[in-house]
Formats: sequence, structure tokens, C-alpha cells
Amino acid sequence: MFLTAAYGPPPAHPHDPTDDHRLVVRIRTGNESDARAAFEALFATYGTALIEFARSQLGDRAKAEDVVHDVFVSVWIHRTQWVVRGTPRTYLYQAVRHRVINARRDAHVRAHIGIPADDEARHAAAAPDRSDAAVTDWELRRILDQAIFRLPPRNREVFLLVRAQHLSHAEAAEILGISINAVAVHMRRALDVLRAVVAEYQR
Repeated sequence: MFLTAAYGPPPAHPHDPTDDHRLVVRIRTGNESDARAAFEALFATYGTALIEFARSQLGDRAKAEDVVHDVFVSVWIHRTQWVVRGTPRTYLYQAVRHRVINARRDAHVRAHIGIPADDEARHAAAAPDRSDAAVTDWELRRILDQAIFRLPPRNREVFLLVRAQHLSHAEAAEILGISINAVAVHMRRALDVLRAVVAEYQR
């Protein structure tokens, strides 16, 4: 199924969370050179995925990059007091999610008081010049991305964390502050919508 090809399966060799905890310790307690090396390693591990997660929520890559960079800048500035409850990965996703919520709220306020939003061309790009099959896959992926963006917020967050970011249901539950059963319910609802989109496209 296209959903599986586009948003799964998880990597064959999952990341070891104990490596992340070692990086956190080095960031918090190491000398500046060692702390910076560990900090850069943590960003290299999660930066791209976090930016994609933020982009899928905000619809704008530049804004997503700003959000993620703000999170990492805050970590660096406050590194000696940095306390991680749970895993560093869930901490980072929680921090990015909170900033995404704030960014969306700010955009809503700006629109309400009449300040125009930035010109976002996320769906205006022309189809790539490839084979018919590749263009068909690109078009379906674009339609799916639009459908995901229109999902109810919690359904969208759960789908993106579990299917696009390959987090476990338990990790998604921790990030969102909901139960594992609630994650399963939101995931099922999101998949029902997206499968219907695929079925409609393939008619």
C-alpha cells in the first residue's frame, strides 16, 4: 500500500537511546569543546527529523527550521541546568511540538488582526519532470500531504509521530500527554481518512 511505502516501515537498525543519554550528560557536564561536540551529534541525529515534523505541522520549511533551531539554541544556552525526564528523543519532540503550537497560535493572531501571513508555496510547486509512474506517485504523495495537513490536530500529530517519525505508541503518548490507547484510537482514525483518500485517488 502506498501509505506504507510513503510513511514506513521504521529503520532496520533503530537508534540506541542510551547513546542519547550519554550525549546529554556530555552536553550538561563536559568542557565546552566536548559539550559542543555532543550537542552537534545530538542535532545531527534528530535535527532533520524534527524539522520535517515541524514542517508537516506548519506547512513551511523555513518556519520549521526556525522552530527546531530555537529549541536547540535554548538547550545550549541552558545546558548546565538541562534535565531530561524520559528519553532525549521524546524531550526534543515535546519541545518542538510546544513551539509549533505557539507558532500556530501566533499565526492565528496575526491573521486575526490583519497582518498578512508569509507567502507559502508548499503546494504550488510543479510536478517534477520524471516518468509517468514517478509523477503519479508524486501527485498521490502531494494529495496525502494535503490530507494529513487537514486532519484534526491530534489525529495529525499521532500519525506523524508514529508513521512518519517512527516513534512507538508509548513515545507518542508521552510526547502528547495522552494514553497509549488514545494514541491507537487517533492513529486508526487518521489511517481511515488517508486510506479513503488513496482509494478515491485510485478509482
